[in-house]
Amino acid sequence: MLNDEKLAEIEELAGYFFTEEEVQEISGTDKSMPGFRKAFRKGSLKAEAEIRKSIIELAKAGSSPAQTLAWRMLESQKRTEY
Repeated sequence: MLNDEKLAEIEELAGYFFTEEEVQEISGTDKSMPGFRKAFRKGSLKAEAEIRKSIIELAKAGSSPAQTLAWRMLESQKRTEY
């Protein structure tokens, strides 16, 4: 089992968009260890959320490239609940 420190390291490295294999090498862990994949996914998603937030803020401020990206993000989200 990975300790909290290793899980935080995995999450941080995933947030820098390293691959699972690269995170394994840097952290000295193995993706088959309990908790690895959850920490990796959490770090990746948190980083993606930060980027999406920045894109939306830039889009609202009038950035045409950011508006295009925001529109693409919106379109890619399947809204079946409506």
